[in-house]
Amino acid sequence: MEGQQQTRKKGKNSAEMLDRLGDLPDSIIHHILSLMPTEYAVRTCVLSKKWRHHWTHVHSLNFKWDTFGGAYYSRPRYSRGRANKFERFVRHVLRCRQPFKLRRLKFHGSRNLRLRNRVFNYALLHRVKELVTDIYDFPPRFLESQTLRTLKVKPLYMLRLPSPFGFAALTTLQLERIRLASADIFSSCLKLEDLLLIDCSFGVAVEVFNISTPQLINLTISDLTVTDYDYWFKSNRRNKKLLVISAPSLKVLYLRGTYPLLLSMNKCKVLDKVSIQMCPPAYCRHNRDNWKQECISDIQRMAEELSHVKWLTISVDVCEESNKAKVV
Repeated sequence: MEGQQQTRKKGKNSAEMLDRLGDLPDSIIHHILSLMPTEYAVRTCVLSKKWRHHWTHVHSLNFKWDTFGGAYYSRPRYSRGRANKFERFVRHVLRCRQPFKLRRLKFHGSRNLRLRNRVFNYALLHRVKELVTDIYDFPPRFLESQTLRTLKVKPLYMLRLPSPFGFAALTTLQLERIRLASADIFSSCLKLEDLLLIDCSFGVAVEVFNISTPQLINLTISDLTVTDYDYWFKSNRRNKKLLVISAPSLKVLYLRGTYPLLLSMNKCKVLDKVSIQMCPPAYCRHNRDNWKQECISDIQRMAEELSHVKWLTISVDVCEESNKAKVV
């Protein structure tokens, strides 16, 4: 008897909680659903007749292959049956969602080129402002988007970024696991203010890489890999990879990468804070006897070029014991 009363009380509390959510203004309900993975937002249609169409008013979409169907895989297991269900679900959402502007789109994991093109064309049509994806080969029309302000790309494997890059209206760009194979891929991003390059690498054929953006304010380059076997294994090799930054509005620079990498700051006169950390690839430290002297000389030249910066830290790992030579 007591157990039945507790069960009845628990059911009553659940009903009251559902009523409280239902009493919220529709705009708040739609915002809450927009913060959820789209799969879960759609499931709320079974709660009641009132909730049947709430999900069609979401301002953001979140499609993730690796969590679709309630499962999670660190590396998505591909199966035709599961892929078909995911693709049907995405098409259903795009077909039923109300034609509002799209504030944010997260799209991960699909191998279907037609589906990917359909999703990005939908985003273009609905004037998407922010995109987070693991896909880097966008339809040509999407590259011309005039509404996209934030783009974050993180493919599963290291991939080459196509050039030209496009996206003239971007203000924030984050790239991870990208091979920078073109000398100047950001020249079209004239409104770019924040640029983050994480775990990227220089293409073997690229000797000089330019970052030329007139409105760039914050630049973060973390774990930049410079693969230059000729420098380490050929004693007569003197050329080094050169990173040229031409950003007259740049105020903050954080750079962490592998040697040999030279930095040239062109027209960066308003820099307030610079932090540079350099180290050689671990497998190459014993293959070039005089690399330490060359590296320290290069670091000193960088410091002289950045002498006008208000806050400057440059460090280089020159020893196996990870002792660092630092210039502050």
